[in-house]
Amino acid sequence: LTSRQLLYSIMANALAITTALLLLSQSAQVAAFVPTTPAVPKTCIDSRAKHTTPQQLYATLDDNSHYDSPAIDLSNTIIDDRRNFIKSVVSMGLAASSIPTAALAEDAAVSAATPSPVQVVAIGDTKKLFNEGRALEAQGNILAAQRLYIKVTKISPRFIYGWANLSNTLVAQGQLNDADQTYTKAINLCEENLKEAEESFGIKRCDDLYLLLLNRGSVRLNNGMSKEALTDLQKANTLKARPDAVILQNLARAQELNSFYAQSDKSYTTAISMTANEVSPFWLRSSMVK
Repeated sequence: LTSRQLLYSIMANALAITTALLLLSQSAQVAAFVPTTPAVPKTCIDSRAKHTTPQQLYATLDDNSHYDSPAIDLSNTIIDDRRNFIKSVVSMGLAASSIPTAALAEDAAVSAATPSPVQVVAIGDTKKLFNEGRALEAQGNILAAQRLYIKVTKISPRFIYGWANLSNTLVAQGQLNDADQTYTKAINLCEENLKEAEESFGIKRCDDLYLLLLNRGSVRLNNGMSKEALTDLQKANTLKARPDAVILQNLARAQELNSFYAQSDKSYTTAISMTANEVSPFWLRSSMVK
């Protein structure tokens, strides 16, 4: 049901109940004027009293007790008709009231099943805690930053970068399995956001999917998951759409571990040419991105 239909149904129920109460009140007033003892028509009594004894007269009255006056018949008919009408109105009202109840239950189920939008930008308390965590992380206080990021993910579980930054602190402590899971949550939220942005206008896009894939790929590369790492790094390289030295360094290592030596050699060569003026050797720069 639409909101308009639901409103009309509620108004109809209210009108039906009000009508029923009004009719019930009127029926009670009519019943108040009905004599408790039915009256026998006087002409009937007089006509028989001329040729009966008093005992026979009383018997005659008993025999004619079923003769009700026209006023009584009319009152009883009105009462019965209104009672029957009230029953039908109330039944219809109850039947109609079940429709909006079912609709409300269905709407509640749909609302519960529909997740909240993905957050790309932190707001309110989430923003405050997230910025404090970033400051602590930059100062090297990883544990304190991690505690704040955990709070962020509890307050705003659909905030992409709460999970991403929590993953960074887990990596710094060597908790690669946990970092893999939290990076995966961030990636899933980012992909969901990109899908929403394609279907609707005005939605802030997650533009860091390649970076999240790079970080998870680097975690997997250092956690004995070379095949999965290669998949992530290939996706990151494709999404970046232009050569990136850090992506190529990690991709080259993943290709090497998966025995794609020709591709690995090409990736290493491109990465070296892009970082020729840097002092540190390429194998040091192929470590995970923070």
